[in-house]
Amino acid sequence: MIRHVTTLVGGSALAQVVHVITMLVVVTSLFGPAEFGEYAVAMSYVGIVSSIACFRYELGIVSARSDVAAANIVLASAVIAVVVAFLGYWLVVALIHWGSRITLGGSPIVVALLVFLKALDQIAGSILYRREAYFQFSVLKFVQAVILLIGFYLAGVAGAAAPGMLLATLVSYVAFALGGFVLVARYGSFRGIRVARIRSVLRSNQDFLKYSTPQTLIDNTLTNGINFVLVAFAGPAIVGHYNFMQRLLKAPLGLLFAAVSQVLFRYCAKNQDDLFLIRRTLAQTQRYVVSALLAVLVAVFLAYTYFEVLPLPDQWGGLRMYMLSFAVWMLSPFLVSAFATLPVVYNKQREFFLVATSYNLVALLVLSLMLRAGLVSAAFWTIGLTSILYYLGMNRWLLRIVDDRCQS
Repeated sequence: MIRHVTTLVGGSALAQVVHVITMLVVVTSLFGPAEFGEYAVAMSYVGIVSSIACFRYELGIVSARSDVAAANIVLASAVIAVVVAFLGYWLVVALIHWGSRITLGGSPIVVALLVFLKALDQIAGSILYRREAYFQFSVLKFVQAVILLIGFYLAGVAGAAAPGMLLATLVSYVAFALGGFVLVARYGSFRGIRVARIRSVLRSNQDFLKYSTPQTLIDNTLTNGINFVLVAFAGPAIVGHYNFMQRLLKAPLGLLFAAVSQVLFRYCAKNQDDLFLIRRTLAQTQRYVVSALLAVLVAVFLAYTYFEVLPLPDQWGGLRMYMLSFAVWMLSPFLVSAFATLPVVYNKQREFFLVATSYNLVALLVLSLMLRAGLVSAAFWTIGLTSILYYLGMNRWLLRIVDDRCQS
């Protein structure tokens, strides 16, 4: 397992170096906070809708016991993604018409295409995870990051602002999807597909639709919906600052921890009968997670302390006052993200959904009320510190599930 995690983390780290260069060099020099904020709002639609574009059945591709079942889930997920992208198009049309204070940097058709292509990326990634083709996945992520960097640069030079950045993102998604399906085609991943089998695997994996989908929707609404609240109550420049931090901090860590989560998910699914081995692996992973997050938090504090020497243009100077509160808020979910797929392995999706949903709804409500009152930093400090206690409690519960099975 450690070897697989290292392969994924190493490849993802290279991709994130490119993303950091994109943010620090291209975005700060060619775009202002407000322009980047408009792009971020548009990508929030993509982030929310694409997270459930396959109704979370793409997780079943990884955990399915047979290749035939996995192949049928692949096709079912792609069909569902087409329908969700179509509905997402009309959702964006309605939201643009409804909310004059909500900005959008691109057309509804571009957003719908981004949703569909991101869903295809998730499907291709799940197939690669199933085949434990972690090196190939890492290479694709690196290529995607390079294409995005070039696209952002061209958009900035052309003065295309948010629409240009969205187009560059679209091209990078296309590259990953094409590369992914070229790689997985040689595995014979599309053999044995039948309508009856698709119905059967969908019925046998209903928990993804019943529990994982609404939970993921709420989680991503909380994560991405912050941009809607910020742009409505604080303006696009604040959204730009928030998403600058998110792209430099949360997005790189998100990919790295997603790699750990997917490898851990596959590892637990394969070894679910060896509970003592899994328990030892989970405890070790938790120690690594906490240590990594503390190191990142120290790095953010140093950047805050020596902000004046950072190579940022003056128009990005307002970022300093929000750095620490944004960081606490963004880092807290990673305490549990590595273990978030374990309820799928141990049939605890319903319980996980109820607890996570209740907390996230309350957190979003409190955050929205505080932002409306103009308490931007205080809002993120309050919810961020509270979330640390919540996620540590969730970890304790997840580990106890395994402990109880070990004792029974």
